Amino acid sequence: MTTVLMGGRKFELDDLQTRPAFHSRWFEKARAEAGHAECLCSVPRRLRLVIRQREGLYHLAGWPLEGEQHQSFCFFSKLLPSSSGRGSYAAGAIVDREDGSADIKVDVPLRIRAGDRAPSAPRGVATAGAGERRRSVGMLGLLHELWEGASLTRWGKGWSRNWSRCHWHLRQLDRRINGTPLSECLHVVRPWDPARKEEIEAEFARFKGRLGESGSFRYRGYVMGELKTWRPTEYGYRIEIRHQRDAYFASKALIEAVEKSSRAVMAARENQDARTVVLMLVDVTPKGYLQVVDMTLMLTTKHYLPAESSFELQMADALVEAGRSFVKPLRYDGIEDTFPDFKLLDTSPATVVEVWGMMGNASYEARKTEKEATYRANRVPVIAWDTRRPLPDLRPARSAETTGR
Repeated sequence: MTTVLMGGRKFELDDLQTRPAFHSRWFEKARAEAGHAECLCSVPRRLRLVIRQREGLYHLAGWPLEGEQHQSFCFFSKLLPSSSGRGSYAAGAIVDREDGSADIKVDVPLRIRAGDRAPSAPRGVATAGAGERRRSVGMLGLLHELWEGASLTRWGKGWSRNWSRCHWHLRQLDRRINGTPLSECLHVVRPWDPARKEEIEAEFARFKGRLGESGSFRYRGYVMGELKTWRPTEYGYRIEIRHQRDAYFASKALIEAVEKSSRAVMAARENQDARTVVLMLVDVTPKGYLQVVDMTLMLTTKHYLPAESSFELQMADALVEAGRSFVKPLRYDGIEDTFPDFKLLDTSPATVVEVWGMMGNASYEARKTEKEATYRANRVPVIAWDTRRPLPDLRPARSAETTGR
């Protein structure tokens, strides 16, 4: 487990995240005495942690630009940008600041001139010419950046995760989208709690109140939640999100475009253990309806670990059941980029996990051969699953280091 030192006392990170109010005095003591907390994953070396406060509650974040120095199993460890689609953008698309925040340039504006017509279908992946890097981040890239930034692509032995935990981590992110603070332009749907009905509804009303026409401009915002369903109406589609009563409305063209670009997600949604996370760019109509301008989907397991197919869902769940610590590299907008399906963090060196699920497809098998050759050349340990056969034994070897949060 990740252990933290604050005010001369050790704490388990999971307890600090679960009961931040209970430990307020220790957060305050550490901030007053040292100005930071310390992660003990690399003892005897102690790595600094930022102490932040949001809505009256304290939380910890990795020290700016030091995520790669934490042990791979540590919650505060970060992948190198080249290890995921985050490294596929040109300079200026995603800028990491020294205070731990990040500026993100997206390709669909949050503000447009009043009277401008919103696109009826998503722009899709931010495109680039041959040899060029993308200069802005698309909807899927933004969803992946936020999920990875919140450490929700990682899993450790003994961890637990539900939508409440996801909401908590996503709300701690410090980002600016096209110059707008994330806290002002993103609403992460809160887990429904009847006892907090008025508080939850008031929070969403404040978000909704920032949308729509004001002066010479129309303002839009993002909503992230777990997709419940969408169904056709007379004028388009009605979208429902779990934990929320408000409905969203999208054009038929938009839904058809999303279905076309998310075929793997749509095919795997029938799995009862699967979840679908949705990020929507929304506007409000003159009558107060929430109109979806653009959207993207991400398939996850019941533990909210991203997956790209039903076979990856099986593998991720099996790794969890085997007590492994691992990470799922995300492509962002780099559809053609090649990364391992998963990477184990409890072996040294890290073991790559590959799910070969499209055997018989010529281009897929060519890519498989290329990957295998690269792994052999670099002596990378590999666990591979040919989905025509049973899952391999995923239990850790006795000599392997097994560490979790």
